[in-house]
Amino acid sequence: MKKVFKLKAKLDDVTFEFEEPIVIAGKPVSKLVMREPLVRDIDLVVDLTDELLSNKTLIANLTGLTVDDVTTLPYAVFGVLLEGLESFQPSQETTS
Repeated sequence: MKKVFKLKAKLDDVTFEFEEPIVIAGKPVSKLVMREPLVRDIDLVVDLTDELLSNKTLIANLTGLTVDDVTTLPYAVFGVLLEGLESFQPSQETTS
């Protein structure tokens, strides 16, 4: 029996809009865009055993921030960015 996996080939970017600008690297930011992770992004963190560092690195890479920038974010903002990152987890439909 042949299996067919149906999945979306390209996921949309995730946009975060802040009610009040936050300061990142000395500049006010009212919006961040997180692009879809590529395999090369995962390659960067696959050997990291520290989950927090792995998440900070991925978020930095996908938003164009530096890891240092990510470490200066308010924890609530970091949490929302983590939710955005998790939204890219693969989901698939399998039919036989």
